Amino acid sequence: MSPTSSTSSKSSRPLSSLGNHHGYLFVAKGDLQQASGFFKIVFDEDPNNIPALLGQACVEFNQGESQEQYKATDSYKNSLKLFKRALQVHPNCPGAVRLGIALCRYRLDPESVEALVALGIMDLQTNEGLGQVQLKLGDFRSSLSSFEKVLAVFLENCECMKAVGHIYVQLGQNEKDLEIFSKIARIDPRDAQHRGQVSVAC
Repeated sequence: MSPTSSTSSKSSRPLSSLGNHHGYLFVAKGDLQQASGFFKIVFDEDPNNIPALLGQACVEFNQGESQEQYKATDSYKNSLKLFKRALQVHPNCPGAVRLGIALCRYRLDPESVEALVALGIMDLQTNEGLGQVQLKLGDFRSSLSSFEKVLAVFLENCECMKAVGHIYVQLGQNEKDLEIFSKIARIDPRDAQHRGQVSVAC
């Protein structure tokens, strides 16, 4: 190995590190074009650089979030390819990489069972359905637990909140009943049922 090649090898490491640092900085600032430029500099040195792959995947995904649907599809596909490539290069990548893959799949196909399960959405739908069944069977405390699991993620799910309000009525917890129906009324003031429940609770 010549002195020149040795020097070049050493200097390439900080170049990659610097490129990724600036790339992530611009991602955080929302300047996706600048971020992409820095990640591409890293790719010129190392096409399988994991931080750059993940950074560019984030760039593509964020671009998709702000584009028209026909353009967004290409961005989500590009993001998915980059996340997959990172996983192939380094199979022990953090779980966030698999979450990125699932999120891309969900954006490309909201009905994808694989994506729904990975994102936990299907579990939430299961809890909501279970809560409804438990409510009909009069198992109010179990039903309340199921609906609360959904509300822990979807804080303003009015249907779940309504069910929880009715459960509080059945359990005689009038203060909580009033509190939740007042909250629903703020979220959806057009629904007369919410206003009626607040009036009854008062």
